[in-house]
Amino acid sequence: MEPPFAAAAGGRRLHCTGVKAPPAAASAAATAAATAAATAAATAAANCAAQQRRQQQQRQQQQQQQQQQQQQQQQRVATASSYKVAAAGTAAAKLSESVTPKEGSTGLAARTAAAATAAATAAAAAAATAAATAAATSKRREETEKSSSSTAVLRRCSNALGLRLCSPAATAAPAAAAAAAAAAASAAAAAAAAPAAGTCKGDPLPAAKVQAAAAHTQVAAAAAAAATAAATAAATAAATAAEVETAA
Repeated sequence: MEPPFAAAAGGRRLHCTGVKAPPAAASAAATAAATAAATAAATAAANCAAQQRRQQQQRQQQQQQQQQQQQQQQQRVATASSYKVAAAGTAAAKLSESVTPKEGSTGLAARTAAAATAAATAAAAAAATAAATAAATSKRREETEKSSSSTAVLRRCSNALGLRLCSPAATAAPAAAAAAAAAAASAAAAAAAAPAAGTCKGDPLPAAKVQAAAAHTQVAAAAAAAATAAATAAATAAATAAEVETAA
């Protein structure tokens, strides 16, 4: 019979409890396995955090580049719109000042209507350019976000919030153009409905001057309305882009 304190293979028997003690090799292997598992987990967590930081930096850089491009495009559109409106107003003023008494109110009305039509056309073209720029910018933003990340969070213009923020940029500019065209048409109609210079008594020269001054005022008002409409469209596009960046 085996003595109570005899040594056994792989360990020794405790004289108090009779429980066989684990060998030293098994303890070392368990410790090494636990250490390796902890190291692997820490490495995986560090790699994941580093990858997330890199992706975040890439998204921020892309957003900054897009914002700079949008600001430059909006500045170019606003400058072109202001130039067109100013040119139309200058041409209208020159036409009004060059009216002679022989032309009478008929020639003045025709010149005023032509100037108002030119101002309305310039405002409509500027607003349409702003709308096309906003639509192209929104489309480029969607394509960039879809290619940069596969997560649905980055697709802001494809969800309900994105549609609410992006849609005014495409609808505000045509509405502003329509308002400017209506104002210019009203000015042209008022100029055409003015009484003829030949019906005035006395010297026709003062009547022609008064008629030219009235036409100049109407054309200036139409040009101002067109400039306001173009500026409103540009400001709406800029505010929409800022809201989309903030919502991101």
